Amino acid sequence: MRRISAFILIIIIAFAVYVDLSKGTLPKHIAPVVAEVTNLEKGEQEVGLTYFEKEVNRGDTVLSIIEQQNMNIENLPINVIAEDFSTLNNGIKPEEIQYGNTYKFPSYNNEN
Repeated sequence: MRRISAFILIIIIAFAVYVDLSKGTLPKHIAPVVAEVTNLEKGEQEVGLTYFEKEVNRGDTVLSIIEQQNMNIENLPINVIAEDFSTLNNGIKPEEIQYGNTYKFPSYNNEN
């Protein structure tokens, strides 16, 4: 009985390692695009924001998408994220996003 249990345990571990190495357990990294964006609220002043584009799925929020792509944003105020999102998307508010559309999301990986 012990041999069968050990064999089954080895098979489960081998399968878990295979899935982890072939498909991975971490989300895919999307390379950020660097662009100069005009801040509409401050007139002609140019603001350099790094961003990535992503199509919104059902149930996604601006904050959830940004948290998936950026590391260490715990200390970043939500109002800064909302302002940067609106700046990148011509004044669209974060609560007005619609699934199926592609938006620009700010990337904070280089700043933290």
